[in-house]
Amino acid sequence: MYTRDLFETPIHPNAYIFFFLSFPFLLVCMHSFFLSFLCLVACCGRLSVCVAAIIFIDEIDSVGAKRSTSFGNSERDNTLNQLLVEMDGFTPDQTVVVLAGTNRDDLLDDALKRPGRFDRIIQIKRPDVKERKEIFKVHLKPLKLSTSIDPSALAGRMAALTPGFVGADIANLCNEAAIQAARRRSKLGVEQQDFETATERTIAGLPSSMKDLLSPQQRRAIAFHECGHAIAGWFLQHG
Repeated sequence: MYTRDLFETPIHPNAYIFFFLSFPFLLVCMHSFFLSFLCLVACCGRLSVCVAAIIFIDEIDSVGAKRSTSFGNSERDNTLNQLLVEMDGFTPDQTVVVLAGTNRDDLLDDALKRPGRFDRIIQIKRPDVKERKEIFKVHLKPLKLSTSIDPSALAGRMAALTPGFVGADIANLCNEAAIQAARRRSKLGVEQQDFETATERTIAGLPSSMKDLLSPQQRRAIAFHECGHAIAGWFLQHG
C-alpha cells in the first residue's frame, strides 16, 4: 500500500504528462471514486476502452476492509466484490496501474492483497533519528533563526529529542517554535529556547494549573520515569 503524500505527488505529474501527451483522452487518475457500486462499475467501464491508465485509490480500507462473515450482504461487501472482479478483468493488452494508499493495511481483505491484484506492498515507517534530522533541516529553512544558532546542529539536537515524530509532527513543532518566538516578541528570531518550549508543548501539552492533581511522590515517580526515557533515547543509536 502507498501513502498518498509520498507516492502520489511524484508519480502523478510524471505519469500525467506521459499519458496526456501520448493518449490525452485515455488518462484516468481519480481519488476515492469507489464511493458506490454504480460509480465503480461506471469507472471500470470507462477503463475497458483505455489502452493505458493509472488509478489511485486513497484510503482503500474504506471499501477494501475484510468482508463480514454474516449472511447479510452490506453495500461495502458488494463494492469490494465488484472491485475484485474488475481488477481481475483487465486484459493483457491494457496497461492499467492500480495504486492504493491506507494507514490500516491490517484491515484489508486477504483477497485484495493477493498477487495479481496488488503485487507490491510498500510500508513507510516512521523516520529514524537521521531522517528526522534531514526533515528538520527542511522545515528550519523558512524560519528566521537567531544568528547564534547553527541550523545543522539544531536539527540534530531536535531530532534526538523527538523520537517517533513524523514529518507532520516536525512541521508542527517548527511552526509552534516560531509562534513561541512571536509571543516573546523576539527581535533575534527563533531561538533554542523556543524549540525546547515547543517540544514540551507538543509532547506533554499545555502547562496545567492543577497543582494538586498529583502528589509530590507521584510527580517524583513520573520524573524518574521520564528521565529513563531521556537517557535511553540519548544512548540508543536510532533514538
